[in-house]
Amino acid sequence: MDDVPALQQFFQQSYGPDTVFKSADFLQWFLGGVSSVDTSSPELLNAYVALDGARVVAHYGYIPTRLRVGGSEVPHVWGVNAYTLPEVRGEGLGRKLVDVVRAQFESFGVIGFSSSTADFYASLGFNVFEKRRFRRHVLVLQPEIADIVALIGTTEHPGAEKLTRMASLPHTTAAASTADPDSWIDAVPSALEAICSPVRDRAWLRWRFSPRSLLDYQTRYLVSSLVDRAMIAFRTVALPPTRHVMTRVVDLFGDLASSRALLLETCLRARDAGHIYVELSSMGSLYDELLQELGFVLLEDDEQSCLPLLTSPVAFKSNTEYVGLSSRGDDPLTRSLRSESVYFTSADSDRDRRGRLAAG
Repeated sequence: MDDVPALQQFFQQSYGPDTVFKSADFLQWFLGGVSSVDTSSPELLNAYVALDGARVVAHYGYIPTRLRVGGSEVPHVWGVNAYTLPEVRGEGLGRKLVDVVRAQFESFGVIGFSSSTADFYASLGFNVFEKRRFRRHVLVLQPEIADIVALIGTTEHPGAEKLTRMASLPHTTAAASTADPDSWIDAVPSALEAICSPVRDRAWLRWRFSPRSLLDYQTRYLVSSLVDRAMIAFRTVALPPTRHVMTRVVDLFGDLASSRALLLETCLRARDAGHIYVELSSMGSLYDELLQELGFVLLEDDEQSCLPLLTSPVAFKSNTEYVGLSSRGDDPLTRSLRSESVYFTSADSDRDRRGRLAAG
């Protein structure tokens, strides 16, 4: 099977004619993973399919990474883009594809699914973290954030009142950061070794925030020593049909002092550019005190959706950012983890990904 054209056709049938997956380059970047960094056309795509002749009728993709858990690094994959065409649903194809992927890797995870699906994953032995969901930290910079809340009809929604609290940022010199990923040191800062989180090395950073993602990511690094260092990735997000824009922090990782400097630098840039808010979504409480100190408000569970989770254009969507992890063995590494002992962000899995290309 010629993988790319067949998958392009499948995804357009599944997600519509304007799906980003109709782009061969995007498809090879996304499903090629880190191996696509050094080649535009990786030999293998990280996906399994069910075929009807030469036609793809079901798909399950995965993004390889490494997960630090229990003081060790283990191979890990995030399951993505599970889809079965309507005419062959009920035949168990999706379940079979999931089982094939799970059997190959020591650790397997999924982010973004419904409450009922969380119950299903729990029945398969996944740790679904007491059905806790991603939490959203928001720094309110302009009162016009109320325009967005009103537009998606969440003025009376839980959490909306918190968004009336304007932040007051200090006027301080920006951090001496750099955009060069070669400045990053791959070893995990010692202060974060006990946290379960994906490994952020230079190869992964180059892949995840590549221009081939078709999103205009900016990354900044602040490295003073092996211990004192942090990285941040963010992008500007338009909020049509309004003219407002906001900053989405997709990833933040490092020691507290360096992370604070980078986050403050990012927030000051957003304020000076007239953005109406800054947001960071994550699972875990690693930076809660830091975020609160800078003036972020915390939206949890259903509160999260009082701001749009869909932005092209802005629209209401319920918070379905559940997380499920499973691992092989008689004593699975992930079974005893709690939401407080992990740290996942929008950079993990496909939680921040372009959905569509321009029509035409």
